[in-house]
Amino acid sequence: MYEGIWLLAIVLAATGGILIGRYTERQRYLRRIRSLQQLLEQVMRGDYTGDFSPFREGEFSQLAGQLELTVRRTSSLVDRLAQEKDDTHKWIADISHQLKTPLTGLTAYLDLLEQTENDAGRRELLQKCVYLADRMEALLRSLLELARMDAGAVELHLHPLSLDSLLHDAVRAARAARPDSRVGIAVRSAPALSLRGDRKWLTQALLNLLVNALDHTEGDTPVEVSVSRSDSLLMVKITNHGRRPDAEDVARLFERFYRGRDVAREGFGIGLSLAESVVRRHKGHIRAAAEPDGLSVIIALPCLPCSDRV
Repeated sequence: MYEGIWLLAIVLAATGGILIGRYTERQRYLRRIRSLQQLLEQVMRGDYTGDFSPFREGEFSQLAGQLELTVRRTSSLVDRLAQEKDDTHKWIADISHQLKTPLTGLTAYLDLLEQTENDAGRRELLQKCVYLADRMEALLRSLLELARMDAGAVELHLHPLSLDSLLHDAVRAARAARPDSRVGIAVRSAPALSLRGDRKWLTQALLNLLVNALDHTEGDTPVEVSVSRSDSLLMVKITNHGRRPDAEDVARLFERFYRGRDVAREGFGIGLSLAESVVRRHKGHIRAAAEPDGLSVIIALPCLPCSDRV
């Protein structure tokens, strides 16, 4: 009889110990979530001095590492803007506004984590948090590029360049950026034109314009790229076919963060602004024009004389 009682006592003690252990672990997990939420709220207030080091180990290590990198980039970007740009307050307000959406999403997922005890559910929610943190980091990289290009802080390495070679590189990069797209890119036979420019940044500008054209094409009609010359300017025209844009979309196409009615699309509304800034830094200009069944973007850049062609 006593043996049975002792056995029952041992079982109850072991079960109680397990339950207490699980409760303690659960409370520790909840405290870490709440501490992480407080750090995110701090960032949303524009305070980038939070300490993520307590989260470098454990289940939140990947998320905390990405968030720490993002916060550092944000702080660095704000500092640079203060030194390089006249409209610093507007830029900082834009940065805060753009970060607010993914930060709000992160806090919502952390709220769900507090209520989720299933390991698979936790892992899924954490992956969603990491995805949003990755998006914030990509946004900040793009913002930094745009801010520095816009301020003239990016040094351009100018060399004679073949336009045909630039287009070839940009088309190849656009196809790599949109591997699942069924839309082709048709480059009409171009005259042998050259310009003086920075290969990296001009390729990036053309890439951004081509990717935007691919994303806004409806059906499978190829994006068309045509090249011409007008006096001392070379002209590149990129046309996509689909819905005719309204006047506001055309007028605001190169505006920072403007995404028109395509708010469901991936992207930040920065790529076309960066393209416009790059073209401007090369002493060129860019404009958009509505077509009956789509949109054209026309770039004009100074052309090298025939004797200087590559």
